[in-house]
Order: sequence, then structure tokens, then C-alpha cells
Amino acid sequence: MAEKKYNLMLATEVSEMTAGAAYSFLGLAEWIECNSEYHVVALLKKKGTLYEQLRNRAIETVVVPQRRLWVRRINERVSKMTYLIKMAIRAVLIPIDLLLLRRVLKNKKIDIVHINGLTSGMCAEVANDLGIPVVWHIREFLEGGLSLEFADSKHAIDVINKSCQIIAVSGAVKRFHEKVFTPHIEVVYNAFDVATVRDKKKNKPKDKFRICLLGRFLREKGQLELVQALALLPEEDRNICEVHFIGAEKDSEYLNEIKTEISKNGIEIGKSVFFDGFIPDAYKNLGDYNCLCTCSTLEAFGRTTIEGMLNKCIVIGGDTGGTSELIKDNETGLLYHSGNPGELADKISFCIHNPEAVEVIAENGYKYAVDNLQMDSVYPKIIEIYDSNMKGTIK
Repeated sequence: MAEKKYNLMLATEVSEMTAGAAYSFLGLAEWIECNSEYHVVALLKKKGTLYEQLRNRAIETVVVPQRRLWVRRINERVSKMTYLIKMAIRAVLIPIDLLLLRRVLKNKKIDIVHINGLTSGMCAEVANDLGIPVVWHIREFLEGGLSLEFADSKHAIDVINKSCQIIAVSGAVKRFHEKVFTPHIEVVYNAFDVATVRDKKKNKPKDKFRICLLGRFLREKGQLELVQALALLPEEDRNICEVHFIGAEKDSEYLNEIKTEISKNGIEIGKSVFFDGFIPDAYKNLGDYNCLCTCSTLEAFGRTTIEGMLNKCIVIGGDTGGTSELIKDNETGLLYHSGNPGELADKISFCIHNPEAVEVIAENGYKYAVDNLQMDSVYPKIIEIYDSNMKGTIK
């Protein structure tokens, strides 16, 4: 393989293949390594399934713990003693982490750093200090989408504002963050290896209407709203529905609340509602469902929305964030007012009783995803951003 012209450090907070951010990171790293003059050095905080997948694809990967408290859960309850102990330990370890990051950036002769998310920023701190240009990729709404906040907002904003450019995964993300951050923000949607994702199976049942909500069990993902909509369906519609929740448990209190709502409405787990847990590469099975629901209160982009489209599922989504950009109502999917389970129920009933219209909309969604979100048409925009910000900084 020919020697690459530049060295790119691609840094992420995630370590496990349990969230869309990990799949996006993996796809981006592999595409850049195979299709550009940039050699990718992936930076992780710890080893996990993402590390294994990167190594399987021959992506150079380094692991450096980054123990500065960058974000925290809103209203997180931690005893004062526990907090003080953790902060004392971090005070000892953070200088070591910073030293290791500095050594890696220098030894790998990194020309540009790409921070893949708002949830970690120590690598950017060191890159700023070394004069290495930083591109920051915002893939989330911290407060509204993940119930997170910066642990030290003044410090985090200062570090991010020293980056040379920001990438946002949707117009909604750009509009929200340009109020806070000063670098130019460019919108670049997530992209997909369409040949891998699309139309894997078509085992949709004839006597059931099978619905999927794919995502971790967090209040912001809206699983409860789908259960409430199921309870509001006419009895004949509810009797043929199967709702499958696929995702890792992240909030046990919220999961118990969902199960209480199910029981209260006389819905049977194992008959009408199924908790399928985390399924690796779950997108490969989306062709088995009639409908995919994106009920998030504020989705930054909505990777599962596109995965549903690529598998010719009709997608019903809440009219917030990136979801409302990806779905054109009654054209590439169906939108409902987020927070209104009655309207969501109406959309589900429409799908049950109008299969021909649903097939047309699903086909339109498939065509939109194929025409607009393939890696080869989207990711060159990121290379252009690197190139434009490397001027005058190339060693």
C-alpha cells in the first residue's frame, strides 16, 4: 500500500458497538483509510468491541485513558464523599493522560485531529497546545438528547472554540450549537455503506403488523411514548401489532416505568410487546419489520431512521431535530408531533389499513437514502474540510 500523505487522529469517546455513534465512527475511519491521502490513527479511551472491529479492518488504533470529567449526567446524584474521592484520583491521573496524549500526537506525527463527538475533549486540549488543527464533529444534543451537560462548560466551550472548524450531523444540530460555538459549522449528514445495510431480509409477517424501535433504553429515545400509542390503538389494530424494542438497558428506572405502563394497559409482554435486548448489527434484520418508529425527543440525526429506509420499512418519526430533516411527511416517511402518542397511534393505524400507500412511501424513503447518503458521495466533503484547514499547517 502506498504511503499516505497526512496523518489523521480520529478520536471518540465510545468503546462498544452498542450505539449508532460507534457504527458511524467505524464506517468513517475505514472509508478515510481506504479512499483518501489521510492515514487514520483511531484514538479510544479503552478497549472494547469497537477496538476489535477497528483492528479487524486494519485501522491503526491507540488507547489512552482520558479521565478528565468532560460531561456528566444532569441531576446525577453522587455523595459528596464519592465525588471528592473521584476528583482527587483524577487530579493525579489527568496529567499522566495529557502527557501520554502529547507523546502519541508527536510520535504518530499527527497533522490534523478529528474529535468525533461532544462527550470528550482531552485530545483537543493537547492538539490545541501543540498547534495541530482540530475539526470537531458534533453528533448529539447533550441536554435534550442524552440528558448530559458539560462538567465545566466554560472550559469545554473554550476548547471547542479553538477548533478550526465544526461539522454538524444535521441542520438542527448546527442551529442549536452556532449560538454557543464560534468556528464555522458545516452540515455533513452521516453516511452509510448502502450495499451492507440495505434490504437484507423480507420476512414481514402476513398476519401481524410488526413494529421496531431500535435504540438504548433512555428516556430521550421515547420507548414509553410508543407503548402509550399502542394502548390508544383501536382494539382490532392493537391485536395484530407486535412491538419489538431492540437496545441495551441504560436506565433501569425508565425500563420499569415502561413495563408498568404496559401492565396498566393490559398489554402482554411476549405477545404484543417484546424486549429483545441488544442485538449486534440489528440493522441486518430490519427487513423483517413492517414499520420502524423513531420516537426520540430530540434526535441529532437518526441513524436508525435511514437504516429503516434502506430496508424498505416505512418510518414513523417525531417532528424534532434531525428526524424532521430526513423524513418528508407522506413522501419518505410519516411525521407526528413528538410528545403526542395519540397522533402516533393514528399514524400506525394508517399504515395498517393502507398497505399500498405505505409501500410507495417506503420505496420513496429507500430511494432518498440511496441517492443522498452513500459514503462515496458524503465523506469527500469531510476530506475537503480537512484539506481546507490544513493550508499553512502541513509539515
